[in-house]
Amino acid sequence: VVSGPNAPDLTIRELDKELIFFISNRKTNDAGNNFNESYKELDPAILAVANSTGYDFDPYYRFEGYQVFQLKNASVSVADIKDAELARLVYQCDVKNGVAQLVNHNFDQALNSSVPVEEVYGADLGLSHTFRLTEDAFTGQALVNHKQYYYLAIAYGYNEYMKYSADPGSQEDGIVGLGGQKKVYLAGRKNIKVYTTIPHKVVGTISPTAAFGDGVEITRLQGQGNGGNV
Repeated sequence: VVSGPNAPDLTIRELDKELIFFISNRKTNDAGNNFNESYKELDPAILAVANSTGYDFDPYYRFEGYQVFQLKNASVSVADIKDAELARLVYQCDVKNGVAQLVNHNFDQALNSSVPVEEVYGADLGLSHTFRLTEDAFTGQALVNHKQYYYLAIAYGYNEYMKYSADPGSQEDGIVGLGGQKKVYLAGRKNIKVYTTIPHKVVGTISPTAAFGDGVEITRLQGQGNGGNV
């Protein structure tokens, strides 16, 4: 079984009608296969196709992005994230590499055919490890203080060693009769957790004096800044 990239850990800062999320990946133990977004996993099925045909296909899934869902209640699991009544996508980011829409072709026994399913339409703007939420995805209204909200995060990998075609007579780069990659999107299966969080006004002696996204004001006196590097 190809496991996919393990889900990241979410750290949530609870503020007044506002939640700040921080995405991180562990370095050690079984939950560390995507530390520094370095996930890479061999799919033996693709390797078998490559070996049997003599063509050089890429047999590895690589990390592509994150998805964070708000859940209706604490009993909702990762198996329910396709049900809009139970889960809503509230955040997505992915590697900036020209890959955006990922469509898997899942076999439907009733139709006796593969059916395309859009798994994610990525922003393709690069990875970001922090984001801010101020709205309840189910009501469209502002978050309510002292109310419990539930979130779940997953990471997903990507491989498209050959574009899929349902036509057995199709060909790509001279290769005839191969279906191609049906499963370009691969969600990770491990380290998936439901996070419970409660927005509230800051109490105690420590309170934030800056808003999310604020930075230090800098004046360049001389030099080239980043030296011309991107």
